[in-house]
Amino acid sequence: MSDQTTWVVDVDEKNFEATVLRESMERLVIVDFWATWCEPCKTLGPILEALAAEYGGAFTLAKVDVDKSPFLAQQFGAQSIPMGFALYQGRPVDRFVGALPREELKRFVDSALQRCGIEPPPQEAPPPP
Repeated sequence: MSDQTTWVVDVDEKNFEATVLRESMERLVIVDFWATWCEPCKTLGPILEALAAEYGGAFTLAKVDVDKSPFLAQQFGAQSIPMGFALYQGRPVDRFVGALPREELKRFVDSALQRCGIEPPPQEAPPPP
């Protein structure tokens, strides 16, 4: 996908517990189930990565390639991709299916942060027309 940042990590079955479950004890983790052959995933991935950078650490984006980690996909019931799960303190908070537009993804992230009692970072106002 695109350049990885501090808040975007590739996850597989070997490092899921250490990377996702432990991280979710302190911050929101959004798990993105995707595959290289999935065209909607190619649209969604960069948007999620941009939001992770924009939110500056308010959440961690954990990317799971379902072809490399079928057991994780099965555990989360990721039968249709792209699919995202928000986890906090080891528990699911919310989920989405499909390549949502940026504004819907932003609402998803804001809602998940609020459900966890985490204040979203202030967003810059768009420039005037």
